[in-house]
Amino acid sequence: MNNIKAIFRPTIETLEARNLLAADLNIAFQNPLLFQDVNFDQFVSQIDALQVINHVNLVNDNAAPDGQVQSFFDVNGDEDVSGIDALQIINNLNGNEVTDQSVFEQMDDFVDEIQTMEDLVPADLDIISQNVVAEMEAKSVDLLAVRGDLTTFLSTPRHEQILIADRLTNIRAAVAQLTDDILTDLNEFNGDQADLDIEHGDLRQLGIHRRFQMKFSEIRDARRQYHQWEDYLPRGEVTQEQVDFNVDRLQKAFGQGILPEHIDAGQVNQAIHSLRKRNIFDFRFGDGQHDFANAPVVTPTTVTEQFSGYLANSDFADVDSRHDFIVDQTAFAELWNEWNTTDAVPSVDFTQNIVVVAVVPGSNQIMMQPTLDANGNLMLKAASTRMGGPGFSYAIQIIPRAGIESVNHVDLNRPGGLPTTEEIAQERILRLRSWVEEGSLPDFIPPETAQRVLSHLEDGGTPLGRFFRRLGQ
Repeated sequence: MNNIKAIFRPTIETLEARNLLAADLNIAFQNPLLFQDVNFDQFVSQIDALQVINHVNLVNDNAAPDGQVQSFFDVNGDEDVSGIDALQIINNLNGNEVTDQSVFEQMDDFVDEIQTMEDLVPADLDIISQNVVAEMEAKSVDLLAVRGDLTTFLSTPRHEQILIADRLTNIRAAVAQLTDDILTDLNEFNGDQADLDIEHGDLRQLGIHRRFQMKFSEIRDARRQYHQWEDYLPRGEVTQEQVDFNVDRLQKAFGQGILPEHIDAGQVNQAIHSLRKRNIFDFRFGDGQHDFANAPVVTPTTVTEQFSGYLANSDFADVDSRHDFIVDQTAFAELWNEWNTTDAVPSVDFTQNIVVVAVVPGSNQIMMQPTLDANGNLMLKAASTRMGGPGFSYAIQIIPRAGIESVNHVDLNRPGGLPTTEEIAQERILRLRSWVEEGSLPDFIPPETAQRVLSHLEDGGTPLGRFFRRLGQ
């Protein structure tokens, strides 16, 4: 991590000795408040990368315009401008690289995280969190002064070597003082856990920052274990107020990082879109649907990988939502190659994992939560948006086998070893049929749902039904 005191490098004498000319456009300066903010608009965007590229092309064309400093082209702090500076911005925007952050960027991120987690901050950190936010607000006046100095610096004519050097000296001093003030105050807030080694200028190494990060990680891990999509559903008659309330809650939960890690931004956006269109969700639990009041108590399992896709040109005119489990590579490869003709079949160690598959009608987002009950029985708690349309969408999850004793009440631990995917499907059909004939369906499985599941599995009326019917032939 670069020391904030050396962001522009203490080489004023070198600048003067180089006899800076108007044409020497390679000499560049770094924005001490936000390294990648080239155009000094307080944001990092593709425009910043484009400005670097245009400037590099100007240098390569041997142009020699008189003018002002104008921009902070030195992203990586080497006092030069090159394609590497643009590449760092692009990589960072694409999530492939994170460049070193100034203390001010770190402070903004820290405050943003505290404010995002505000309603989850435990009592022992509540006063400290308020002090941290208040500290940033108090320092905002000094930050504005530095920003004003930087604006003035950018208007300096490039040939004014002495003026550039003087302004750099003053900015360095102000930045160094403000940095020390922020880090010292943060240490004092942390009390007995203060870390006095702040010379490196890395806020993330301070005791207070580590303390918050540890607590927030604990909170996120705990909340992920109890995530339920239905928590964000409107209740009773759907009103605009309920939709807005649940959209806000879902967005906040994603920002707080308390949704399971396999749920990405695309799924959340699709869920929000569906909520706003009142095409809410179609919820299923095991072989049942909607009746969560009588469903067994379950714990979500861990999802290690997830895949999804949409087949618009399927030959299923009226696809019903279905889900099932795959426990061998042969069956998984056959299903994968039928639905995904582009990508290679993932290799799954089925001695350690199980594959969960779900399909729904139309182009929809499927949100699955494989769950274990107290007896180690694996079932699927699933939700999908209801947008309609032709074809079907599918979702595939790979989950660890640890703790799983049975799948939809089909025992996995039996003499002779693990059953095949086909055997599990056939046993499930037999179990469902016996439940229907004996009138012993669990409360959370409506009789009409059981009949529909049976018919689709037996006559191939869904993609998964056809798949398992073909396995049995």
